[in-house]
Amino acid sequence: MMPKPSRAHALVSAVQQAHTIDEVQKKKNTELVKSSSEIRAVHEWWKQLSPTLDHIENEQLQEWISLAFLGACVGFVERNLLADHPDHQYLYQQLIREITGVYDQLQDTQYACDLDSIKYQLYDYGVQGVYYLDWKLYMSKELY
Repeated sequence: MMPKPSRAHALVSAVQQAHTIDEVQKKKNTELVKSSSEIRAVHEWWKQLSPTLDHIENEQLQEWISLAFLGACVGFVERNLLADHPDHQYLYQQLIREITGVYDQLQDTQYACDLDSIKYQLYDYGVQGVYYLDWKLYMSKELY
């Protein structure tokens, strides 16, 4: 009985037998590769940032700030900026301060919002923070 070929062997066979792909497929493949490298970059920034949240004892608040930080990581990758650049460090403390304020305010009012909607808004707030940082530090100076 012949052993079952490994997945790697199957990939080698597929590559050897591959035909030229069309432009649409090339574009799709290029976007997938770019997306994969962006995911790796976001993951690397996240590994550096997540320990800064360890001091926050309230689990829900920690989750909320984590979502904003994750959004910031994505924003840095999208804007092609370094998340650990010294000029960008103020953003993290600003996010912690602002998200904590929002959390406290919503706790006082017994909010009745959709939790998934809140989580998306927190994530998006982090992305927007980086876009604003990019405008403030770089783009506005180029335009004026």
